[in-house]
Amino acid sequence: NDISFASKFHIISYTLDYISTASLTNIFFGVGIGNSIDAIGMGAHNLIVTFFIESGFFGLTLFLILLSVNCYYLKSDAFIVVMPFMIAAMSLGTTALPYFFTFSFLCSLYKTKQFDIILNSHSSR
Repeated sequence: NDISFASKFHIISYTLDYISTASLTNIFFGVGIGNSIDAIGMGAHNLIVTFFIESGFFGLTLFLILLSVNCYYLKSDAFIVVMPFMIAAMSLGTTALPYFFTFSFLCSLYKTKQFDIILNSHSSR
């Protein structure tokens, strides 16, 4: 009976309907940032669906590559840094996206010891 939970399934259904009627251009390049509500009739409160509809297959692929690179550098710490955000993003994480990438890439820099170089070179001035 929870409308918030049920809406997640409606979004997937609306997205599948959108895919079946959308042009190839919209499938590959999207409908534009902030226009998912026009494409499926409601806000796509799901990060993956939002990226797919608004930036297309091309934008979603770039996002997933960026996320994969970040997980590669974080290694096992990706479960602590990335996974909680991706779970929360099932209910719209796009507003927190800049904070997520800033924090996670700072963690990646620290993990690869590149952040130490920045700190040490800054403190030696």
